[in-house]
Amino acid sequence: MAADGAHHWTGDLRAALRREVATIRARDPEVDAADLGAFASPLLVRLTLMALFGLVPLLGIRMADDRDATVFGPLLASAALAAISATAVAWLVAILLAGILVLVMYREAPRRASRSVSHAARQSFERISTFTSTLTLVSLIAGLVALSFGLPTRRASDLETSVLEDLLAAQLGVLLVVLAVGFVVEAERAAADVLDDESRIFAWPISLALTIVALFVATSAGPFEPTALIAKLLTEWLPADVGGTPRAVAVREAVPSHLRGWVAVVIVPFAVVVWLATTRTLGVLPRLRADVATAGAAARREL
Repeated sequence: MAADGAHHWTGDLRAALRREVATIRARDPEVDAADLGAFASPLLVRLTLMALFGLVPLLGIRMADDRDATVFGPLLASAALAAISATAVAWLVAILLAGILVLVMYREAPRRASRSVSHAARQSFERISTFTSTLTLVSLIAGLVALSFGLPTRRASDLETSVLEDLLAAQLGVLLVVLAVGFVVEAERAAADVLDDESRIFAWPISLALTIVALFVATSAGPFEPTALIAKLLTEWLPADVGGTPRAVAVREAVPSHLRGWVAVVIVPFAVVVWLATTRTLGVLPRLRADVATAGAAARREL
């Protein structure tokens, strides 16, 4: 019985293989350079982005001299902490502004507007949580792979921080910078979710304007002003003596006084680029064009 069962199984396997070979031949297999390029390009882009997580901190530490390398990691991490703080506040402000706009301009019932804001914020936070878990794992893997290229070596042996500590600080900075971009994406998306029930056409354009306003508020008022926050964090992070330079001097050299102006200049183009990328990824722009065309056709019929 066992021999008959094995014989039947072998016969079935040969029949399955013959059917598989016939299917492949019917599809006329060939090596097409265009197909290979279309297959490999998205994978290479994702692989390059993943490699940047590990290589940017490693290259920053390697290319700088001992003193600059000691400052690079903490500076990147401090700037990233300031960015994540500001963008998290901007995320909350943008959602609240969208709720107030729905309440005041569209005359939505207060309780319904409040529920809409709560629902959008909860869904957005869940997306951020999932994104953060994935990003942390990718950052960990990329950092470990980068370490396989070898730790940078330092000429000076009397520095108070090790090269591994500076590398980890820079890796943390890259992780937080990407997470800050994620908060901007979610600020625009959550504000659009709040406004979408009231205005399908203008929800996303208004969400862009609200996010820009929220970013200006978060970076120009209160404790999240970038120059002061980065300088404060860097002062607490660096040792008293940085490669023979006093800490206060190193902080002044690393954090220029005109940083606040540069942040104000960058906010609008940065928010626009993030908005365009987000709407393209989510397929919003074709829907907007269709809604505008429908509204235009309805207006012409009324005339």
